[in-house]
Amino acid sequence: MAKENELTAGDIISSLLNVVAYIISPILLIWAVNTLFICGIPMSFKTWLAGFVLIMLLKFHLRGTGNSYENYDDEYYYEEDDDEKDDEYEYEEPHKSKKKSPSDESR
Repeated sequence: MAKENELTAGDIISSLLNVVAYIISPILLIWAVNTLFICGIPMSFKTWLAGFVLIMLLKFHLRGTGNSYENYDDEYYYEEDDDEKDDEYEYEEPHKSKKKSPSDESR
């Protein structure tokens, strides 16, 4: 039986892939900017570090802007009023209408 704190092979592989992605992503950022805008940014440790910092800053500032439903409170948004009647909001479906269409009258 595996303990909760024990690392599995999947955890180790996932961690290694994350590290590789963090190392490669600044290089890909510099390559993309150079390709799209023809900036001529040289590939060096200094530009890699600047790309890494830029990516981390973007991640930090954009992490709270997603549409997260974690703090969604159903009771707050869908609180029912006892005074309102539900039948006020009923509608009649067109195919169940009591009025007959002109084509029905000719039959």
